Amino acid sequence: MKKTALLTLMLGSTLALSTAWAADYRSMSTEELANMRGQVQTLPQTERNAFQQEWQNRVRSMSQEEQRRYLNFGGYSTDEMARMRARMLDAPAAERNAFQREWENRVRSMTPAEQGRYLDFRGFSNEEMNRLRGTLQNAPLEERNAFQQEWQQRLRSMTPEEQQKYLGRPQNATPGQGGMMPGPGNMAPGQGGMMQPGSGGFQGPGMGGGMGSGPRGGRR
Repeated sequence: MKKTALLTLMLGSTLALSTAWAADYRSMSTEELANMRGQVQTLPQTERNAFQQEWQNRVRSMSQEEQRRYLNFGGYSTDEMARMRARMLDAPAAERNAFQREWENRVRSMTPAEQGRYLDFRGFSNEEMNRLRGTLQNAPLEERNAFQQEWQQRLRSMTPEEQQKYLGRPQNATPGQGGMMPGPGNMAPGQGGMMQPGSGGFQGPGMGGGMGSGPRGGRR
């Protein structure tokens, strides 16, 4: 009985401390929060969620001048930006677009070795991959091809229920665009669905959707 009471007390104390820590983000300055963005992925999930909630509140209320100051990703390393890609799916539009512009510039200047390292989608969940589909119509060719290769492998191993869930137009696809990465069920025979330089589109059906997450010592 005493042991149970002690465990209950310890659990209550832990939850209280966790709540206090999460609430502390509200007392931090916007600059302090901006400086933390590249390291958020290393925090426990509860802290990441608390940080993200407060940061999104700040971004939505930013003036244009504040957006230019705090949504500048030029000081982040490519490692940090790569870790932020999945989180940017839930970011406010202003932050997502700023991230997209910087990330696309990085991708276009990558060496083949860097492409192999940073354009690796194997760590993304199927749900994240599905959401990324609708955000890549303006992405560099190298990133679209890397995504396409991984997504088709996922499709081939999906159950019928998963295929029904993930095939078709993504909900976040840009209006007027195809918004759909080709898959085994919607490609012409013999087509690998990969982009060809200068073609402006997939050999198979169209993609759809444009992707696009502060201060550090510099690039890579």
